[in-house]
Amino acid sequence: MIKRITGTIYKSIGNTLLMAGIILFLVSVDLNPHHQKTAPPLNQTHQQNQAAVISEESLSKSDEFLPASGRLIIPSLELELEIGYGVSDEDLKQGPGFYPQSGHPDTGNVCIAGHLNAYGNPFLNLSKMQPDDEIELDYNGRIYKYQVQKVFIVDEYDWSVIDPVGEPVITLTTCHPLYPVNGKYDRLIVRGVQTSVTTKD
Repeated sequence: MIKRITGTIYKSIGNTLLMAGIILFLVSVDLNPHHQKTAPPLNQTHQQNQAAVISEESLSKSDEFLPASGRLIIPSLELELEIGYGVSDEDLKQGPGFYPQSGHPDTGNVCIAGHLNAYGNPFLNLSKMQPDDEIELDYNGRIYKYQVQKVFIVDEYDWSVIDPVGEPVITLTTCHPLYPVNGKYDRLIVRGVQTSVTTKD
């Protein structure tokens, strides 16, 4: 009888410890940021943007990213667009805009968002771009030229594409596909590497 009671007690303790372990595991998974599909607010500066190859202190005033407009030219799409600043709904109603997290074109990852199928469809044909296509950015008195490296798709919550990458690049983003299943959009990315910089006369 004593052995039966002792066995029951040990079994109860074992089950309790097992349940506690399962609960701790589930809580740790839930708190792990890699398991949470949340995007950083677009109106906050990316903290990783501070860790560029050239530190912010080493940039002259003229090399800081300014909340100014620019001009984007994509010859293969016969596209020429004014680029504003900001990527909120109100900003993008006016046309494509620089992300507030954008790096400066001289040193970092300059990032631009635009609508696929609304407000003039400025990035409607972005998916047709191919590696080696040229992208030109007119910004703050300089002409920056880029060569497309790749065109790819990421999840709508994947904001790593606007992080610094260690070299001057351009990143264009828009929704994908044109007609989403169940209203679920992904994000189309065009990434180009800088090939030249010239100062306008």
